[in-house]
Amino acid sequence: MLKLGFVSLTIAIMAGCGVYGLKNRVQVLEKDLVAVERKIEKERIEIRRLKAEWATLSHPDRLVRLAEKHLQLKPATPRQIMTIADLPMREGLEQMPEPALVSAVASPRASYRAGISYGPRTSYQR
Repeated sequence: MLKLGFVSLTIAIMAGCGVYGLKNRVQVLEKDLVAVERKIEKERIEIRRLKAEWATLSHPDRLVRLAEKHLQLKPATPRQIMTIADLPMREGLEQMPEPALVSAVASPRASYRAGISYGPRTSYQR
């Protein structure tokens, strides 16, 4: 009987210590979670601010005004417009062969090996 009481008391003390340790761990994790949530909200606010700034900076009226002030652009004259065939060939350059577009369409790996690029790669998609 005394043995059973001692074992029960030991189990109760161990369970109490375990529950106390678990409670402290949960409190620490909750503080970390609150800190991360605050940081996320600050980042969201900063993103909204940057989007508003970008909208202001890239407004067409503003860009036209800046282009007129700094670039001194003039309308193109008919003499400035040419076709690619009108351009002179540089000396020492061989005419490049046409790329094998059929293999690029048929197999993306073939286009990779052939060095055909489809444009810049980005780490995200919209």
